[in-house]
Amino acid sequence: MNSVTSVFLLYFLISIAAALKCYHGRKRNSDTCEQEAIECPKGDRCITISEEYCNHKTIRSIYKGCSGNIPCDEKPYGKANNYVYLMVSTKCCDTDYCNNQSFEMPKDDEPNGVVCPSCYEPNTVKECIPQNEMMCRGQDDNCVTFSGQFLEPDGFVACYSLKGCMSALGCKMDLSQLIGAQLLNQTIFKCTKSPLPGGEKYE
Repeated sequence: MNSVTSVFLLYFLISIAAALKCYHGRKRNSDTCEQEAIECPKGDRCITISEEYCNHKTIRSIYKGCSGNIPCDEKPYGKANNYVYLMVSTKCCDTDYCNNQSFEMPKDDEPNGVVCPSCYEPNTVKECIPQNEMMCRGQDDNCVTFSGQFLEPDGFVACYSLKGCMSALGCKMDLSQLIGAQLLNQTIFKCTKSPLPGGEKYE
């Protein structure tokens, strides 16, 4: 191994072992935040988390920092109707100060043929009774049932029960780890496949 190759290999190994420097900041009820430079633990990536929470009003929140054990490059999504939904986007990168992205949220995809029961009932944690069905979109291939209480990003406490569509990633999500909305109480949170006979989908 010649000296040039040795120097290159040494530099490469040092760069892998070195901890990343990332921007850090968090802001509820805003799609921008003040940033400071931090050094992350070795093995962490830089991350930007965008969250859009809507309960008849759309509220955005953002977090930047070290990835820790947060899954990277995922987009959990759940929706009861056009006025009640939750979307989260996590985006990771691997160079110093690379998480300088602005708020970023996936588009509401086209219907995918899956149909779920839909309902929304405010001021109760009793499971709501579906009055309608909704067409799921994109990767939303599960039907979700939720009831509980949130401290919304703008400071309002909301209690409600809902049914609708949710992605598989959304079903695995720990709602207590949201960056904007704060879960105060969770009575029901469960996901099932579409209740259509034989698992068929509407075309």
